[in-house]
Amino acid sequence: LEPRGVPEYGRGIWNSRAHVQEHIAYDQLIWSLWKPVLAQVHGYALAGASTLALACDLTFMSEDAKIGYPPTRWLSTGDNTGIYSFVTGLKKAKELAFGELFTGKYAESIGMINYSYPAAELETSVRAFATRIAAIEPELLMLNKMMVNRTWEMKGIKTAMDYAGEFNSMCHL
Repeated sequence: LEPRGVPEYGRGIWNSRAHVQEHIAYDQLIWSLWKPVLAQVHGYALAGASTLALACDLTFMSEDAKIGYPPTRWLSTGDNTGIYSFVTGLKKAKELAFGELFTGKYAESIGMINYSYPAAELETSVRAFATRIAAIEPELLMLNKMMVNRTWEMKGIKTAMDYAGEFNSMCHL
């Protein structure tokens, strides 16, 4: 019996774990880049797109965009939903783990993302923010990012990313 929606995952733990690790590697690559990475979300950031957007250093959404991991309702725990606890807190992370979707406006109100804007203002607002950041001397910018990241690594964010992948792989079986 193969899991619904993704038959190749059901053929063994190694197959599933290798596939899931690729997803986690994308998020950890963004996390580890020396330059800041900004996410600009229009419409929907669901499943892996949600964790990809949240792995970015700064996340901006249109107020009506949606973010979350709906496959947690029927398929798996999510390949990198461990990041949710770090950007939302315990109770809201559980809502997301149970498949709830948040709008950009709501995500901003709980600190999940940096800012939300009306859809028509999103691109201009993000560009203005990026321009301000780009004015910072590159090595100082990199050191500031690394200092903040290392603090969160001590709190376990990378371990949470890895554990999420392991639990997701188990769900595929």
